[in-house]
Amino acid sequence: MNIKKYAELETNMVHNTVECFEKFIEFIDVEKPILSVKKAMLGNKDCFKLNSMLKYSRDVAAPNYNQLQYPIIDLIFNIALDGKLFLKSENEKGKLVLAATPNLKQYQSLNEYEKYVYLFQTYWTKYDFKHKVERDYDMSDFAIYFKKMSKAKNKKDVSQRIADKISYSISPCYYHLEFFGFGNLALNEKNISSSSGVIAIFYPNEFGIKIGSFLMDKAYQYMNDRNFRIVIDMSEVKRTRNLEDIIVKTLPLNEGNPFGVFKNAFPGKNVNKTVDPS
Repeated sequence: MNIKKYAELETNMVHNTVECFEKFIEFIDVEKPILSVKKAMLGNKDCFKLNSMLKYSRDVAAPNYNQLQYPIIDLIFNIALDGKLFLKSENEKGKLVLAATPNLKQYQSLNEYEKYVYLFQTYWTKYDFKHKVERDYDMSDFAIYFKKMSKAKNKKDVSQRIADKISYSISPCYYHLEFFGFGNLALNEKNISSSSGVIAIFYPNEFGIKIGSFLMDKAYQYMNDRNFRIVIDMSEVKRTRNLEDIIVKTLPLNEGNPFGVFKNAFPGKNVNKTVDPS
């Protein structure tokens, strides 16, 4: 892909992510949805309506699904809370709702690339992978795939070697990659009950390869999942022959504000400001 085409792809992927989050902000502001009593999440009808507004939507015909069954809505909901842009609060009638924090104004003052960086940085460093991704081996498999994707060199690699066949169950992480513009998740509904067990394939794009490479090189240790970090570092065992050092190295997350690292994913794009959630 030439420079001009990549620049267009990058701009579109960044815009699509930010626009989806803007739709969420608009929905909360206009609809003022009441959160469910048991799980403090958006209700089925609200999820159905919000889903219809999003580019990365689930193909549904009726409001029969809860928030957890809409991977993108659940992701956005959690980023809004983890990024301290919204908080759960009671309205004047004592009902639980999402209320905007002063940080939301900071976020809305950012340019599109700065917004994208804040959303992705929040996801990478604060998302509760341990509880949101049910099985540990899903995160391990995801880490293996993520590193493979980041090492791809060109479109030929993407189409022939890096398309990941997903069997039996789909980790929400693949929906997350699609939301952040890394590629496309193609559901293989015809084969859901077949003996092959392949129910989806994730096809990364050049944007996903480039940002994935940046993350593996500069920011993987900020990933808020120990299994992910260990799997990435395990690939160094053969070279260093010192497993103990690698395991110890992966235990702590880097401290401090990671914005100084993540802003470098987009050199030359005026990523200078972020939200101060303190």
